[in-house]
Amino acid sequence: MMRNITDEKLLDYYINKYKMYEIFESNMKPYMEIVEFDKGEDIIVVGKEIKYFDFIVDGKAKIFKELENGKSVLLRFTRPLSELGSMELYREDKTADTNVQALYSATLIRIPMSILLEKTKNDILFHKYIIKRLGHKLETVSMTASINNSYPFKNRFASYLISITRTDSNNRVDEINFDKLTDLATYLGTSYRHLNRVIENFESEGIIKKENKQFIILDYEKLESMTGGFYE
Repeated sequence: MMRNITDEKLLDYYINKYKMYEIFESNMKPYMEIVEFDKGEDIIVVGKEIKYFDFIVDGKAKIFKELENGKSVLLRFTRPLSELGSMELYREDKTADTNVQALYSATLIRIPMSILLEKTKNDILFHKYIIKRLGHKLETVSMTASINNSYPFKNRFASYLISITRTDSNNRVDEINFDKLTDLATYLGTSYRHLNRVIENFESEGIIKKENKQFIILDYEKLESMTGGFYE
């Protein structure tokens, strides 16, 4: 469950680590707060109003779109330092059109959207930052489209595995639920049969192995060499 963290030293740590004081012309620290989300917890839900502008300062989140049939498709992943809410910042309608979920535990610094808009309406430095970040997001979307359209599924699956692998936990891939591989196939735009076939091929080639309903990456370099780019 989301938690508010009151720790001024920790806030200063993240501000200095990512040089967030260079993003704004004025001091925005008084309006910042730290929040933490657990693995799999929703940060933004499609159809709901976005009330905060968030900076991801620790962890990783996945951004995905829900289809009319109730299934979901992956758009991209986002890691520090990145922001959530920049697409909606200049829109009158602040309703979210994508879902954002913590891939693992995630720490965010957030500012109420109303305060941010008021305090930065004449902040050229901040607006330049947002334009730059929107350009990066456009590049990421283009990369995702390139991966999906230009590479066989095995390369796309390799890109996906690299993006979600926890290198700090012995290359463990605990995002994948073996009981829901059918949903994962839809998520990645392929059939359940084809996904299983690629998983079996990766296992036979010694790239991955199953362990306690999780994947362990055995040959990270080989897997990385197969990617067509990254979803982030």
